[in-house]
Amino acid sequence: MTELRIDISEDLKRKMAELPVDWSVIIATFIREKVFEWVRLRSIVNKSKLTEEDALEIGRKVNLGLAKRYKELMSSK
Repeated sequence: MTELRIDISEDLKRKMAELPVDWSVIIATFIREKVFEWVRLRSIVNKSKLTEEDALEIGRKVNLGLAKRYKELMSSK
């Protein structure tokens, strides 16, 4: 096993100490899941035919659609 060192605030350290949790297991699980997500995402992106500009344009359209939907939702309340 490899050891990983992280810096956290004293306040966070105190809060963590109050909980009966094995933080190394939780952090190791979190890192494992994030690495898996990134590997999977990279695999999807590598197969994509979209250019970066295409992806940005789709993102803009999605954002505009969501903004419109939420605006309508908020004005109906």
